[in-house]
Amino acid sequence: MSAADHLAAALSNVPDLSIDIIGIYRGAEDELAIVDVGQARITIPSIGPALPFPGEEVRLLRAGTIVICLGPVSRRSPIGKVVSSTATFCNVEYPPGSGVTQQMGYPKGSNPAPGDAVLIDWLSGGVVATVLTAAPTPPAPPPPHPAPPAAQQTMVFTATGSGTYDPQTGSWARTEVWSEQQGAWFYGTKIADTIPDTATIRRVEIYTPLLTGGGTATIACHTSTIKPTTAVAAVGASTTVTVGGWVRLPTGIGVFLQTNTGGIAISGGTAHLRGVDTDGQSGALKIIYQ
Repeated sequence: MSAADHLAAALSNVPDLSIDIIGIYRGAEDELAIVDVGQARITIPSIGPALPFPGEEVRLLRAGTIVICLGPVSRRSPIGKVVSSTATFCNVEYPPGSGVTQQMGYPKGSNPAPGDAVLIDWLSGGVVATVLTAAPTPPAPPPPHPAPPAAQQTMVFTATGSGTYDPQTGSWARTEVWSEQQGAWFYGTKIADTIPDTATIRRVEIYTPLLTGGGTATIACHTSTIKPTTAVAAVGASTTVTVGGWVRLPTGIGVFLQTNTGGIAISGGTAHLRGVDTDGQSGALKIIYQ
């Protein structure tokens, strides 16, 4: 085994590390931190030297599948100014002039008075360590933490219904999807309900399970959430595709369904596709967005 092979083997079990995850601290339970990350709430160990406050941004460390709370993102000012005091507690503004105050205990015999500059011990949860004779210039606040880029999401939306409209009978004659007449898939409102209006659509694909025929067909959006009593009305731009299996569609179709309720219409050609009653993936839309 070469030296490179020995090095690769030694590092093979080292977990991936990331400290770019930011969460919102909500409290503690059984000595574990409760943190909101995006839409999820997790309970994880906390090793930060300073106890976070509820609602404060905290930085998380991920090592493989293990996540640990490292403590507050922003460094708290160690210098404060007494706003008011009682025999046991005082209200301290930190840093002076910020308007942010917290009730803190103070050492016996120190008797802080309003206007006094104090040194704050955050490692003990936020208490006055000592009264200063003069307040030094507070440190400049750290720059705001840039928002992490939105994670890329891949969602597969299965159709809730399918069928073919026969203009001769004026009805949806079958649940199979025939492109030679007017076929359609329906999705209710779940696509628009799921994808945020502010998301960017990266890729759109549709699953077209062939029964007979094949070749090309024209695909466009329609505005019906369920099967109507008449034919669906195709809207927006259309695209010509070769049907059979997963087929890539223009991202504009995903953009329309992101902000409008509706589904997919198919016409032209001689393709007969299985409907959702015989193939639950018929018409499934795979949409990747960020």
